[in-house]
Amino acid sequence: MIELSQGFPGGKSYSDANGIMLKVGEDEYPMGLIGSSVGDSWWYAFWSDIPDSLSKTVDAYVDGKKVASFTLRKAAELYKSAPEDGCLKRAK
Repeated sequence: MIELSQGFPGGKSYSDANGIMLKVGEDEYPMGLIGSSVGDSWWYAFWSDIPDSLSKTVDAYVDGKKVASFTLRKAAELYKSAPEDGCLKRAK
């Protein structure tokens, strides 16, 4: 369960992990099933795609609402320098 705090009194709402989506440019990566083979494939695809993406901004959505934006400018370096460790490169 994820608690989302709003900027007003009593402004809390809750979501389960199935509501989490990461977007990079036009690409979307549902994060709700991490730990399953389907969910893990999205996680690996996310890390595999980031180094080649023209957009370096990741938008995080919960239940369809944008909750954060962040950059991963070092993700390409991390990915390229990581050994075949099974975490970042297993999807390849």
